[in-house]
Amino acid sequence: MNSHRLPDPNGLLRRHLLHWAAKQPYCVWLDSCNTDLDRHGKFEFIMAVATGPQPVLYHDLADLEDAMLHEPMAWRFGFLGYELKAEIEPRLHSDLESIVEFPAMGMFRADVVVTKERGSKEVVFELGWSQELIQTLANTRPQQAGVSGFYGFTSNFSEAQYCVAVEQLRNHIREGDVYEINLAQCFSGKAEIHCP
Repeated sequence: MNSHRLPDPNGLLRRHLLHWAAKQPYCVWLDSCNTDLDRHGKFEFIMAVATGPQPVLYHDLADLEDAMLHEPMAWRFGFLGYELKAEIEPRLHSDLESIVEFPAMGMFRADVVVTKERGSKEVVFELGWSQELIQTLANTRPQQAGVSGFYGFTSNFSEAQYCVAVEQLRNHIREGDVYEINLAQCFSGKAEIHCP
């Protein structure tokens, strides 16, 4: 596999990459956020983008498994949602109403993959390097996104509802119905984001 390295001593190329990727219909940006919490992490960031007019998408596990058998070395990115559990083990199906409609899975085959190792002063185009892309990045003018109309987060639990749920779960534990519980609440908020 041929990779191409480009210097990025001041992080400007990183900003251009992020700005360009955000405008693509399918992209993933994995970022360490310069934290030292992950002692084993190798990369500062990994970017993956599907750039073609007809990107290769995987909508279920059967599609993904078939693709991995036929093209095991391809770069694939996306997400596997919590609700995918029903496809893996149908007995785990739940009838809870989704607060945010989100597919159980969304994966794509990447056409461009760029990485930067921690402490490095260069980025590596693992896949998809071209002079045309470099020119596009050079012509990109990253600007700060603006946020308006954001008034904070709201929870799907009131304090009273949360206390009732905790007491119900304590009873389930005392009765031996369960031995491990993860009580979660969903916070949501709306905002308008203006991307120049």
